[in-house]
This record gives sequence, structure tokens and C-alpha cells, in this order.
Amino acid sequence: MVSIFPFALIGTYCWALANSFLTTNSFFGRLTNIIKWFPAHNFASAIVSNVSLATTGVLALYAAFISAELTMRHYGKNSNIVGVASVASYILMFIHTIRNTQQYEMNYYNATWFIFGIIVGYFVGWVFAKFGHDIPEGKDRDLVKTIIVNIKPLLIVLACALVIHLGFATYRQYQMDRIVAQSVSIVANQHSSYGLSILMKNARKSPYFNAGMDRAKLT
Repeated sequence: MVSIFPFALIGTYCWALANSFLTTNSFFGRLTNIIKWFPAHNFASAIVSNVSLATTGVLALYAAFISAELTMRHYGKNSNIVGVASVASYILMFIHTIRNTQQYEMNYYNATWFIFGIIVGYFVGWVFAKFGHDIPEGKDRDLVKTIIVNIKPLLIVLACALVIHLGFATYRQYQMDRIVAQSVSIVANQHSSYGLSILMKNARKSPYFNAGMDRAKLT
């Protein structure tokens, strides 16, 4: 978390700047009538938003990379591909398109999934430490040689990521998120569970839940 803090700080400030000052519907944008005295506000907002996307927007990937590297150090081993393997595994899990579009869903890479990125990185680092071959710092760290001697843990983590990818794709394809949300909603209403009510309140904010409910009404 300490290693990623600078990225999170810069991204947070950029997000706040873009949404509080550089948009016409923001508080300061309306207060200062930014559209008149700063005609390039849309361009500036896009640049600042891109910086925010490159930092906090992919914070889970940074977490997966650093977590895998530190896990290898924890076990006293070295590998110059464990970080890349961790990022590749995370992307493989969540490289899904938005429903009915050709755009990729980026919500799985932002700060909301930060802890999950740490978990993925730890798992990848543990697999490499358990099944991989250590290459000491003093020896020749040829990349091709490193990949060859660590092909077994690399295949393991990519296979696990592919299984999760297929499971999550099936979950989305057959609208199981809507089924689960409706089932939890029924249980929450029957038992007046405060915790489940909060869960359903957050679930209803999801665009996938709303899209599923709209399809249910049409059918």
C-alpha cells in the first residue's frame, strides 16, 4: 500500500480536479462560469481524467504486480517475470466486454478492486515461490531462460485465471447476477436482515442489475 500510495494520491487529485473544477456542471464550474473564460476546459478535463485513469483507474493491476514481487521476496526467492505473470493473470480474469457493446469493462481494474489485486498477486507469488526455480541476483538473469525454468508456475497461474475467467463469463452471460440479486432480495425482505438490505441497496446501483431487471420486465 505504501508503494502504491503516490499513484493513488495523484489519481485522486486529478479526479477531484476534473470533476470539481473543469466541468460545466461542477460546483466551481457553475460558480465561475468556466465555459466563458476557459474555452479549452473540455480538453483540459480529458487530459486530467486520463491521468486519473492511468493511476487510480488501474490501481488493482499495480497492486497485483507489487504484491507478487513482495511475496517472492518474502519467501526469499527471485523471479523477473512474477510481476508480469500476476498482471497477465488479473487481466485474463476480468477481460470482459460491456454487455451488448464492443467496449471492455474497466471497473474491475480501479481502486475498488484494490484488495482483490493484492490477493491475486499474493497467490501468483506463492505459486512461483512454491513451484518455480529461484535465480539468484548474481547469476545471468536471461529472460528466456527465466521463462523456461518457470514455465510450470506460469502455466498454473494462467490456467487458474482462465478458469475464473470462464466462470465469471458464464455468470454474466446467463444473467446469474440478476438471479442471485433477486434471491438475496427475497431473503432480505422475508427476514428483515439489515446487512442483506444494505447489500441489496448496493447491488441495485449496479448497471448489470438494472439491465437484468429491465429484461425481466420485457419478458
